[in-house]
Amino acid sequence: MIYLLNILKGMVMGLAMLIPGVSGGTMAVIMGIFDPLINAVGSFFKEPKKSLKILIPIAIGGGLGILVFSMPIEWLLENLYAPTVFLFIGAVLGGIPPIYKETGITTKNVNIKKILLFAVGVFVVFALDNLPAGTFSISTDNVVMNWIVLAVAGAISSIALVLPGISGSYMLLLLGLYKTVLATINNRDFIQLIPFALGACVGVILIAKLLQFFLKKYRQSTFTVILGFVVASIFQLNPGLPANFKEVILSIILFFAGFIAILYMSRLEEKIEK
Repeated sequence: MIYLLNILKGMVMGLAMLIPGVSGGTMAVIMGIFDPLINAVGSFFKEPKKSLKILIPIAIGGGLGILVFSMPIEWLLENLYAPTVFLFIGAVLGGIPPIYKETGITTKNVNIKKILLFAVGVFVVFALDNLPAGTFSISTDNVVMNWIVLAVAGAISSIALVLPGISGSYMLLLLGLYKTVLATINNRDFIQLIPFALGACVGVILIAKLLQFFLKKYRQSTFTVILGFVVASIFQLNPGLPANFKEVILSIILFFAGFIAILYMSRLEEKIEK
């Protein structure tokens, strides 16, 4: 049952990774698998069997989520962009309460340190937002260089795969590779994704080990920075105005649907943990 549940959670993370501005890491926090996931990756070489029990179902779910939803998401972003983005704005807002809870912040203990840590998280996201787009490019003439570019892009994108509030898809947009990677997935041209996946795996392991250290030593401070990531990421999701009245109504409905679904999911996860 737990194995199947982790596959479903992995699918939600895979779906989230397809949407520019939405973080798979945020979904991991909401669904209560962020800590186990970070520990499994960070301790993989020390406890491979224990780590694989956690990683395999999540990886299977993540892969299924990307494969199943890549084409529908591509269609929705092209035809119903604003309502689709409002769905995920609601989902991100619904995920803030469980992250806030981890910070341990109350009206009685707010201080300059906590405010500065939150501001650091906000600043990092806005700094990434202002990076020049199209940093990387793919040339059809040089296969070796393409593989190197994809491997480096995978390593950079892994930051977003691990850190809540930072979108992997948005990082790909900044790198100029979002459409390339999405088209490759839709065309099932998986050989072209091998260097990207290898680069991402190396990056995820290194970042997870670093994050594992900070969560053990400075848990509440780390989550305060993560809260800054998540809050700032909402401003990245800029859908603009819906095209017509029908889209306005659909956007409102999907916004509340995303908010309620994620809020319910996080509370259900709390009950399961208790």
